[in-house]
Amino acid sequence: MHSTSSRELIVRAIITQDDCLLVNQGTHQQTSQFYYALPGGHVEDGETCTEALQRELQEELAIECKVNDLCFVIEHLYSGRNENDAPRHELTLYFNVTAISEIQQNAEKIISPEPTKNFRWLPINSLSEAALLPEISRDYLQKYFSHQQIPRYAFQDSSSENSN
Repeated sequence: MHSTSSRELIVRAIITQDDCLLVNQGTHQQTSQFYYALPGGHVEDGETCTEALQRELQEELAIECKVNDLCFVIEHLYSGRNENDAPRHELTLYFNVTAISEIQQNAEKIISPEPTKNFRWLPINSLSEAALLPEISRDYLQKYFSHQQIPRYAFQDSSSENSN
């Protein structure tokens, strides 16, 4: 079977502090609903996954970090961001990460060099209600934080959802 979707390699950081998880709050372009995603981004040509994650965290949070263990991998198919976009196919690697330098905050706001980022600390005990994307990552993170056994790989196809 031939697909018109493009496959993207993504890396995400699991960073915790005081029983909270670092997330970025975004807004879905089609539905205007807010959601959370873990910091990170695309692996560029010539980069290892750990190099990409270190670069992304430097760009997004101006921090140095240590990339620790690979926790799990999620493969996710979903519809494009805009109405006429091709389906998207992401392979996302989730790593436990330790911030070596301090995450800068001004009162309760986390400071990011990227003006479109809206980082915040999400209490781990509120993960079950959080609009974390992809949804399966929320389930995996809940199990991860409660030290339950989880498979190292999951697949989610939500490409036919939200096709209004």
